[in-house]
Amino acid sequence: MIWWLMTMPRSLAWTLNEPILEEVTQRLDIFESLLTGKEYKLPPNLPQIRPQNGTLDYQRQLFWRELSNLASTHLNRNTAIVTPTASATEVLSRLRNQLRGLESRDVLYSIAAVRQYGPRTKGEVLQRGTDVAVGGELQEDERGRFAVAKKFVEDEAAGKGTNQVVQRACGMAVRSWTALQLW
Repeated sequence: MIWWLMTMPRSLAWTLNEPILEEVTQRLDIFESLLTGKEYKLPPNLPQIRPQNGTLDYQRQLFWRELSNLASTHLNRNTAIVTPTASATEVLSRLRNQLRGLESRDVLYSIAAVRQYGPRTKGEVLQRGTDVAVGGELQEDERGRFAVAKKFVEDEAAGKGTNQVVQRACGMAVRSWTALQLW
């Protein structure tokens, strides 16, 4: 039901010529890419983002632009990392700096972090209670980010999310990790 509601703007975008619907459907495409590994292609005519003295609108545009950059390059169909690790880590760092407690960005950032770092754990993820031990090809700080992000999304899915939409979206993410065999 939640997914059906989330995808409603897609059907409206075909019939209405509203700029906000285009933005919403692009966000949905980005989120769907993070959940499914489906390739996300950046629209060819992305408008320039002009700094507006740190306004909320500017921060929103910047966050979604960075998330789209990560979603468009991080995984191919075989879940092999395409983005060079350094640039993906830089994008995640810029995303983290844009969280500001808005739009459930912490959830989106955490899902993106798990999707980015998960394949590089090489299956070396062990969870006992609240502790998560991570191995693989990750550096120490990446292991910590992966463990925190994974635990956060799982907790949100288990009922700690602020609302039903966040809880269900996190539940979809957790199920997708298993389906895509991220580790």
